[in-house]
Amino acid sequence: MNKKIISCLIIGFILCSSLNAQTTQEGNKGTASDSTFVFHYPPCIQMFKADYKSNRQTLQLLKKRLQTFSKGKDTLYVNGYSGECENDSRNQRTAFHRCINLKGYLINYYGLRERDFKTVNTPHNHPDLGDIVVISYSSLPPLKQMEEDVSKSLPAEKEQKTEEITLVIVEKETEHPETLVNGQEQAKQEVVVEEKTVTEIPLQREVVGTESETQPTTAASPRTQNARTAYRWYAGIELGMPLGVSTFTSFASAGKTGFEGGVLGGYRISPLLSVEAGISLGSMRLGSSECCSDYWLGADGVRYLEHVAGMDSYSYRDIHSSVSVQQYALRLNVELLQIVRPDWDKRWSLTVSPAIYGIGTQATLKENGTKTTLVKRDGRFQFGAGAAIGGSYQVTGNLGIGLHSGVIWVFGERFDGITPTDHKENMIWNNTVTLIWRFGSNK
Repeated sequence: MNKKIISCLIIGFILCSSLNAQTTQEGNKGTASDSTFVFHYPPCIQMFKADYKSNRQTLQLLKKRLQTFSKGKDTLYVNGYSGECENDSRNQRTAFHRCINLKGYLINYYGLRERDFKTVNTPHNHPDLGDIVVISYSSLPPLKQMEEDVSKSLPAEKEQKTEEITLVIVEKETEHPETLVNGQEQAKQEVVVEEKTVTEIPLQREVVGTESETQPTTAASPRTQNARTAYRWYAGIELGMPLGVSTFTSFASAGKTGFEGGVLGGYRISPLLSVEAGISLGSMRLGSSECCSDYWLGADGVRYLEHVAGMDSYSYRDIHSSVSVQQYALRLNVELLQIVRPDWDKRWSLTVSPAIYGIGTQATLKENGTKTTLVKRDGRFQFGAGAAIGGSYQVTGNLGIGLHSGVIWVFGERFDGITPTDHKENMIWNNTVTLIWRFGSNK
């Protein structure tokens, strides 16, 4: 039993010495040129945490170093390590997603591209630093070369350690002299067998690590990549329920929720800001509120305080305003989650959107029961301003769904066609559902 333990310790020492030597050599090279950057991860955690250990300071150093990075000429070499999970397969996946996640962060914030990276994933700990991802300007140590170096170092070490074991057996000769020769041969055989078993396992692990280099690094789920910000351009459709508040209102008994549909398109300037334009068409139904129910509408379209003899007139209680609406919007979207927490999961979005509008309206006054047209106003085009708040969720890397609610203050005349008025409100409240498709690479 002691012989097996000693053999394992010997082989482990040999491998660690070889890996440490090469890692130290590579680390010294990177330190000398300020070209190696180490990012730390909690055990078996895939997500990149900018505030974990010294990651924030490392990001600042990398940002300064990237000022001299030449796209298309320079290459960043990424090497991921994971050795704290329950098996090699899980470690391999963890290292793979760590590299993907970190590269997505750098692409998002520092303007890099997937083609600027070369990646190797290793399903065990870094010999000195444990679970890390290393980014370097110099090429990564070739794993096959590491295997050859380890293999070359084994014979000399094997002879030295075998002699040491033989000496231990000689010390025990006085107790069992008759077993010296057989015991010595058996010890040598055990050393050879143990060395073969121990050395083969790490080498197979390294080979598995090289295979991950061929895995497509772009096939990441929205959970591990900044999917919402991986595409600058987007387009979509929106469906909504507009409500109007003017002289008449959608909240009166004769009023009803309207309907609108439209299209939109936008461009993401940065993770914090995006601009978009939208066009929508819809209609609303507005009725008289209690404060105005005693007024009368004459056939000439004028408001009267009471029924007019000799002319058709209608109580405000018995009529409603049907308004068709065209909205032309230009919005600036501000991502609130980026302000509160820059490393928030990018599948979720919470935005506030100040906007300016062009509003085209045409109001038709109708009788409630028969829906007979009483007065049809001329179409009007007015300007408006407003703001909206909305949330969205990125279902896939391209497809997102959102809910938005906002108010538009319409300048100028009443869009419901009722004049004169004692009310100050002249606004439209939009509530919409949007489907967004994102496209265009981050260049």
